[in-house]
Amino acid sequence: MTILTQEHRHFPLRLVLYDEDETLGLRIAVQVEEDPRCELIALCTTLGDLNFILNRVTVDVLLLHLTPN
Repeated sequence: MTILTQEHRHFPLRLVLYDEDETLGLRIAVQVEEDPRCELIALCTTLGDLNFILNRVTVDVLLLHLTPN
């Protein structure tokens, strides 16, 4: 049996970013778009948008930036 690691992938990691205050997500989005191993699917700022995306697209990575109360 062969175990595939990240370096064996021939397709990008599909990412969704969720950022409540819209600051960190924009900076991460720029870095993600420059990385050939990654494909940014969406940058969401509301839970409604996030649920919409996750119900329709399979993602490899979900990055959350939550604002502390």
